[in-house]
Formats: sequence, structure tokens, C-alpha cells
Amino acid sequence: MRKMHAAVLAALAVTLAAPSAGAQIGAPLFATSPTVTVRYAGGDAGGVSDLYWFLAPGSATRQFLFTNGGSTVGSTVTIAHTFAVGEEVVFGLDDFRSGSFFYSGPGSRNADGVAHMAATATADPSFPIQGGWEDLFGGGDRDYNDLLFDFGGVSPTQPSTTTPEPATLALLLPGAAAIVLFRRRRA
Repeated sequence: MRKMHAAVLAALAVTLAAPSAGAQIGAPLFATSPTVTVRYAGGDAGGVSDLYWFLAPGSATRQFLFTNGGSTVGSTVTIAHTFAVGEEVVFGLDDFRSGSFFYSGPGSRNADGVAHMAATATADPSFPIQGGWEDLFGGGDRDYNDLLFDFGGVSPTQPSTTTPEPATLALLLPGAAAIVLFRRRRA
């Protein structure tokens, strides 16, 4: 009975430590509107980290957003940049404990080759994505709950910026009709 109890507790611990089933680990985030807002949602970090927005990974153009050791849960910041729909929104986490810096998106952006942010859908239409961070070099325990931020105006799926097919046809039909009429008049 004790062995079964221990097995159940071990399975529960693995379930609680794992990111949610819908989490997209290493997914880049894309702007869905010109304005992107970020809300500090807390976390389970053992150390202090800062969150920044970057124009691109490694860019000197950046904006400080939050410190998990001094920010109030629920506080919100609007990024001081007008985004094009479909533009990637890059975040960076500066972990003071390890001296490491990690970017959102694929692990190839980070010195340890590990993706450090998981994007999960929320039920809040104002902040539809939650970014859960892993703040230790090498991926730590990979629970992606060390720092949690809710994002408004972003999606892990790049929005289409191409003209939808029916609209394209609507634009082509008048031109095609004009060509047909022109040829009929010439004949």
C-alpha cells in the first residue's frame, strides 16, 4: 500500500511540475494589434529576474517591464512600440541568480539551447496568452512557472497578412471583365 501511495504522489508531482497540456514551449509570439500589453501574474521563482521587451533578440532597443521581486501581481505595462500585425514580439528574462539571459521563442536564441518560455492560452480576452518562464540555465525543472506574465495583443500563431482568396478574386474580376469587353469591341 505504501508503494502505491508513493507512486501516486510521484505521478502527482510530475503532473504539477509539467507545463499545461496546451502549452507551446518555445513558440514565438506575434502581434495581433498595434498595442501589446503585459500583466505580471506572479510565479514560483527562487530568485529575482527582470522581464524586458526587445525589438529583436539582442537588440539595443528594449523596454524594461517587470521585476518579479518588486512588481505587484496584476500590474500592467503597455509596450512603447507600435506593432505591425504579424510582427514578432520578443521578450527577454534576465535572471540575477544565475547571471543568465533568456529570450522567448526557440531555444536556439539562448546560450544553453533551451526554450525558456511556454505560451498557454487563457480564458481572459484582454490577456489571451500567458507566458510561463523557466529561469535556470539548462532548463531547470522545466515547469515553466518560475515567472508568469499575461500578454494582450499577441498570439503564438502568426496572423495572416495576405489578402484572403475571395477578396483577391473580387479584385481580379473587374479587370478580367474589362479585358473581355475591350477585346469584344475590337472584334
